[in-house]
Amino acid sequence: MYAKGVSQRDIADTIEDIYGFEISHETISEITDSVLQQLEEWQNRPLKKFYTFLFADCLYVTIRKDYETKNYAVYVILGYDVDGQKDILGLWLSESEWTTVKELGTSPKPTGYGRKNPGTYS
Repeated sequence: MYAKGVSQRDIADTIEDIYGFEISHETISEITDSVLQQLEEWQNRPLKKFYTFLFADCLYVTIRKDYETKNYAVYVILGYDVDGQKDILGLWLSESEWTTVKELGTSPKPTGYGRKNPGTYS
């Protein structure tokens, strides 16, 4: 709910309505802060220098931003290394569908959910 722009107080109210117990908006804040810290660690983790295969996929979501809802394309890039281990390399938001995966490297608005510089994969 937080990722969709729902306020911490509204999340607390929704939890009480659905599950019948109270949780403070301060606790919601602590939870979201801890997730954001883990997200930053994931964003800054070292990637391998080479991936044998890259797969790109897209799903469409509706996101509330600045009190309006908008449809976004969420791109997921999955890489397989030479040992067959897979890594999610990143997630990117776009207000429109990209025509090629090469646009990842020139995407003007990385979302913060993926790598800081998505165009640097080998």
